[in-house]
Amino acid sequence: MATKLSDLVQRKMEAENLSLRAAGREADVAHTTIVRILNEESVDFETIEKVCDWLGVPVTTVIDVREDSQEVMDQIASVLALSPELAGVFSELADKVISGEVDPRVLSEVAAFTSYRLHSPLYGDKAGNEQRINENVLQENREDSRKN
Repeated sequence: MATKLSDLVQRKMEAENLSLRAAGREADVAHTTIVRILNEESVDFETIEKVCDWLGVPVTTVIDVREDSQEVMDQIASVLALSPELAGVFSELADKVISGEVDPRVLSEVAAFTSYRLHSPLYGDKAGNEQRINENVLQENREDSRKN
């Protein structure tokens, strides 16, 4: 099981009596990033690497790369099998990231866009769509009953 990054940062700050700004300076990240870590908000992998270097612990201490990895791989394979176009795009993206032609941060952008679309009222979140549709129908029915 992975150790929480926030716990390690908190312990180091307390042990060395560091302020947020001092911790950020030492870890080579913004002090606001230290706040995000302490609040257990998401940070990118590069930041995790910097903070782990500062803490003197391997990244695997805070990220359990073995946990559920087969399940995730199976889910990815299922999605790619459903969409040959997606498989082709991700294959090309992987090749270009590995060769250095594309910045790996593009993967974070892809993930962010996908998350946005999944939770968008127009494309994902079917339960949310159904609830909004039901609320609209109820509102229309109320308006119709007031007119009669």
